[in-house]
Amino acid sequence: MTTDSTRLPMNVHRCVRRAGETLVRAGIRNEPVVVAVSGGSDSMALLEIVALLAPKLDLALHVASIDHGMRAEAGGEIEAVRAAAALCGAIFHPAAIDPGNGDEDTLRRRRHLALEEIARASGCRFILLGHTREDQIETIVFRFLRGAGLGGLSGMREIRPPFVRPLLALGREDLRDVLRARGLAWFEDPSNTSDRYARGRLRSQVFPAMLRAFGQGALEHLLDVAPRWRADEDYLEIEAGRLIAFASRRGPAGVELDAAALAGAHPALRARVLRRWLAEQGERAPTSREIAVIESWLDESRSTEGGIDVAGARLTRARGRLALRGAGGRLPRVESFIDSPVLSDDALRSGESHEQRRDEEAEEAG
Repeated sequence: MTTDSTRLPMNVHRCVRRAGETLVRAGIRNEPVVVAVSGGSDSMALLEIVALLAPKLDLALHVASIDHGMRAEAGGEIEAVRAAAALCGAIFHPAAIDPGNGDEDTLRRRRHLALEEIARASGCRFILLGHTREDQIETIVFRFLRGAGLGGLSGMREIRPPFVRPLLALGREDLRDVLRARGLAWFEDPSNTSDRYARGRLRSQVFPAMLRAFGQGALEHLLDVAPRWRADEDYLEIEAGRLIAFASRRGPAGVELDAAALAGAHPALRARVLRRWLAEQGERAPTSREIAVIESWLDESRSTEGGIDVAGARLTRARGRLALRGAGGRLPRVESFIDSPVLSDDALRSGESHEQRRDEEAEEAG
């Protein structure tokens, strides 16, 4: 039960202080917030910690609990979350989603949509999620296996509005210690280690083998190098923004790219420019494999004109320019880099790469 936060065991105080630092950095103060709570240890600890911070930060708590329609036990767990929300003086928002075929991506997207709808209806700018250090390690390894670049390998952001992850620097056992110290219970979701899901296979098969072979330090080290990867990613994205502004031309098919300017660029920047341009002009962002195919085509046909099908559209080279025509001969929408303040360093730094956005959209919500 939540009481005065001034007399807490040292380990609980440390977790509360660390989470509070993240909330303050996010600018969360004097406002309502949504706390996503499933009933598991991470999210139950998140609720307790945020409730302890609420008086100091003047927060009004809205607790959201989503039934994925996958387990019979979920109803009882949601009722337990309802009771925990009442003890914290929070407004409770249960919601149910259609699981579709039950795959991870569908569940995540629909869960996020449900949380965002609750936030809008409650007048909340932010949704707090209970991801931990272990979740961050899983995310980095998972993205590596999916072929992510630096943006994906840098892991989840603590602050990526509307989502904020106050527990991302804390370990799962630290949070369970908080719950034990506060006399609070939690539920174990068997689907977290189910071999049906990719993340479950990582937890039940891959990580135990890695720990036996290399020790805990090998995985923890990922948390040390991820910020360096993020710094490299941010710098390369700034340079890619400058290049795309320099190479962009207005043409009949929307924004076109000067092929010579692109050919003379470093491969690291060229791939980023192609990914960003195709994502803005086409139906979807291209995959890393599609980018490799495009680059190979460009290198092999520097002196010739022609086209290649990619990302649901037709990429062509004519008169020294690259242009994109949508499927069925439809021109893509014009999203002009020429008219945007793309040369502003502030604007560039505030943006995220398309690769990073794609990878972050594949995160699991707590």
